[in-house]
Amino acid sequence: MSRIPYTEISSLDAASQAILRDVPRNLFHLVAALPGALPGMVAMQHAMRISRSLDPKLREIAILRIGYLLEARYETYHHEGIGRAVGLTEAQLRAARTGDPMGMEELDATGLAMAGEMAVGPADPVTLDRVRALAGDQAALELGMTCAFYVMVCRLLTSFDIQVEDGQIDYAALMRHTTGGPV
Repeated sequence: MSRIPYTEISSLDAASQAILRDVPRNLFHLVAALPGALPGMVAMQHAMRISRSLDPKLREIAILRIGYLLEARYETYHHEGIGRAVGLTEAQLRAARTGDPMGMEELDATGLAMAGEMAVGPADPVTLDRVRALAGDQAALELGMTCAFYVMVCRLLTSFDIQVEDGQIDYAALMRHTTGGPV
């Protein structure tokens, strides 16, 4: 059980109710308790998902690495499903869990390292420069923002003891719905 009760949908404004109908996650039910926070959080998450510079697979590798390092079971549970929906292999999922880049493409391995660094502090300038050289400034910025955002999310999840929801989720359909296009 969450350390703070989840917000009841009926107590929210129409816009927040619509968001929670579209994204029925315990995390968002917690965030909805802070007026104005839910639309901003969902908008930030959406902006990262519709990125055209950062490969969705690298994004999910980074999110998962942060989730594992910060012991955010909620995050890793959902993003393993999303990772599979965007095409992560079992080897890539294992690398995100362990931090071992063996067999990964150089950009994925460098992104994995950057996520690990940002989970505990700032990215090493050498790592960031390598991501920039391999993927460009826009992708490096998007990766950095994704890492920073999901560090915040994981800290919320673990601090407030957010539990994984009951039931199965069709992650491919969720991604199509939240990105407006194919996974």
